[in-house]
Amino acid sequence: MKRTLASLLALGVAIGLLTAACSAAAPAPTAAPTKPAGASTTAPATPAPTKAPTVAPTAVPTAAPAKKSEFPIKGKTIQILVPFAAGGPNDLAARLLAPIFEKELGVPVEVVNKAGAGTQVAMSELARAKPDGHTLAYTTLPSTLVYMDPERKADYGPKDLTVIVQHAKEAGSVAAKADSQFKTLKDVMDYAKAHPGEVKAADNGILTFNNINLLLTEKTAGVKFSPVHFDGTAPELTALLGGHVDIMFSAINAQTVGPHKSGQIRVLGIMDQAPNKQLPEVPTFESQGYKVTSFVSYGLWGPGSLPADIAATIEGIVKRAIDDPEHQKKMVDIGMSVNYMGTAEYNAYKAEQEAQFKEFVQLAKEQQK
Repeated sequence: MKRTLASLLALGVAIGLLTAACSAAAPAPTAAPTKPAGASTTAPATPAPTKAPTVAPTAVPTAAPAKKSEFPIKGKTIQILVPFAAGGPNDLAARLLAPIFEKELGVPVEVVNKAGAGTQVAMSELARAKPDGHTLAYTTLPSTLVYMDPERKADYGPKDLTVIVQHAKEAGSVAAKADSQFKTLKDVMDYAKAHPGEVKAADNGILTFNNINLLLTEKTAGVKFSPVHFDGTAPELTALLGGHVDIMFSAINAQTVGPHKSGQIRVLGIMDQAPNKQLPEVPTFESQGYKVTSFVSYGLWGPGSLPADIAATIEGIVKRAIDDPEHQKKMVDIGMSVNYMGTAEYNAYKAEQEAQFKEFVQLAKEQQK
């Protein structure tokens, strides 16, 4: 009995030892690795290959071509208005250009004299005209700026006119009849100082180029004339030759060059810093002690809002005429010289003239007191 009990105890101990040994040999279970906070717990899916999106090309806006103006209008006459009487420099020069325009454009061209109010009559009509290139004016600077005088109450202004191209440019002058007592410019000034308001001086309208030169001469020499206004240089010359006036203010043109060379009148002085090519023997104002320099600009103008392509066509025709030796000779024959100034430069010159014109308006008011 005791032997049996001892055997059972021994067997139990053996089984316990065997169980312990097995437990020690078995590896401890490995814990799942700890994932950093914030990381996704879902494995990222493998991205599917993508095709680059097709981008439509950006459309580049193209400006619509400018609509070309209809010029000239077939069968319609072009009128060139002249703000002064027939026979004067504006009239003669415009009539030299007219056949050139007819040849290049294939339409009739008519020169129409609209004298009065120192360019205001013609320029008012121009301002009201349709801006189709069929109404132009062969006018002058500074004379055309008379609308700047408030007392004129002009029904048009700068915006109603288009400056296109300069055709000629000349210096101012003063002349007396050949048999006059005035043989020199000094003779005129000395007499005018001794007899204020007695020397009758012709010009072509208040605040026109010739009148402005009269005003400048009075101011510079300290004299006082008795101005007599006409509608153009041609009537001025007629009055001078008829003895109705004593002196005549004018630009160098047909009314001065021809009569001077023929011995009818005597040009006493030229308002330039150098002698004139057509009258080289005539001294300048400055060389005689009177600092007066003045130039008149002749050119073509149109109504306000004249299309740029029409203005360019007109400018081109005048430029080709100026470059033509035959036209140059014809201009010299009427006592004038061609002098080209394109639209941009001509507009800048007009702005300069406007700045000076205010002074002329004041001088004119003082003269009329």
